[in-house]
Amino acid sequence: MFKKDFAKIYDWEISLMNKQQTRDIAFWGDFASSIDGQILEIGAGTGRITIPLLEQKNKIFALDNSDLALNQLRKHQDKYPFLKIVKADMSNFNLSNRFKATIIGYSSFQHLETLEEELSCLKTIHKHLETGGLLGIDINPVICDGQEELQKAHLYTEFCPQTESVISMYTSYKTDLIQKIRTWNDLYISIDPKGRQEQFTNKIILKECNLDYMRLLLSDTGFEIVEVYGSFDKTLISQYSQNIIYICRKK
Repeated sequence: MFKKDFAKIYDWEISLMNKQQTRDIAFWGDFASSIDGQILEIGAGTGRITIPLLEQKNKIFALDNSDLALNQLRKHQDKYPFLKIVKADMSNFNLSNRFKATIIGYSSFQHLETLEEELSCLKTIHKHLETGGLLGIDINPVICDGQEELQKAHLYTEFCPQTESVISMYTSYKTDLIQKIRTWNDLYISIDPKGRQEQFTNKIILKECNLDYMRLLLSDTGFEIVEVYGSFDKTLISQYSQNIIYICRKK
């Protein structure tokens, strides 16, 4: 769940810390260009992917469970007549629309911590897709790599134009190796031009989903995998892949 201060800097931090991930915008733009109809984007958040898709004249239903994140997207709503915004839980929603395609970007599916939630999410998506509709999911396959626990570590100190302040970010995490879940607790210290200091925190929980696990989940919920890529450049999967992107079709 987004917190207010983090929602303001979310897009900026991704471009600062994870430039590889920002290549997903072109990937999903290419994916959406072949879709003639409405697209459901799950985990749309602040609209980092949504807005470029709207610029291509795609018809987007943007779904997220965070009002704070969606409020950032709502600021653009008047500009884009093909944008619909829906606040809902990705594991259980009920819309009157049926979609040509669904996109779940930037590891959003991995916020689901239990098998029951994952199955419910995929079954709900299946129900909302037209026959033969497509599902695209971006999965980070290496969530639990590295040490099991990390104490407070400084990741960056940078000027943030969105808040006109200098932000220092510190992270720590713990890993549940049995459940394959890692929990990050991030601390942000912001100093504005007048030297006033504020602090805020953000918590992120992600579940690792390997290739075999995703294949079983997708098959059991009525999807046929059409393509699997090891990067946003559509390369083959390797041990170095930081993203695995599944393109699936509703059976």
